[in-house]
Amino acid sequence: MKKSLITALVVGVTTFSSPTPINTINSNLKEPLKTVVIQKTGLELFLHSLGKYESNNDYTKVNKWGYLGKYQFSKRTLRGLGYKIKPEVFLNNPQLQEQAVRDLLIDNKRVMNKHIIKYTDKTINNIKITESGILAATHLVGPRAVKRYLKSNGKRIKKDALGTSVEDYMKTFGGYNLEI
Repeated sequence: MKKSLITALVVGVTTFSSPTPINTINSNLKEPLKTVVIQKTGLELFLHSLGKYESNNDYTKVNKWGYLGKYQFSKRTLRGLGYKIKPEVFLNNPQLQEQAVRDLLIDNKRVMNKHIIKYTDKTINNIKITESGILAATHLVGPRAVKRYLKSNGKRIKKDALGTSVEDYMKTFGGYNLEI
């Protein structure tokens, strides 16, 4: 198999695969192919995956701590984003939830930008740090806890009330190309 055909096959898979190392050695090639990490792509895929993890993509979900909707927003976070609405209005408006999560990502990117620049592509506790992983972890525990995690080189690991950690989100949601 020619190198260009292998490249075409890998490129054709990239939009549908999770970050998975592919090691291929072909005796017909002069040199083995290098390990390729296939990058997840797209904001929509990221949001679908985040929603699935948070609420099974249920816009009407309210957990026992009062977190709301597909992305499990706290009332405090919504107020901080400028959403002064009743929970039932938020729960019954999928478009509003989608806009709110985008607003939160933009705000978190602004707050975390220096850390995104500094830590992206570094490895902490065997986890490759990416922008999408940082933003997902920030959604989980807030910017202060993620900054502490990064600055401590992974020694200060914050968990949410369910025991999900910064590292869980860094791994699960790392490698998405968000373009926000």
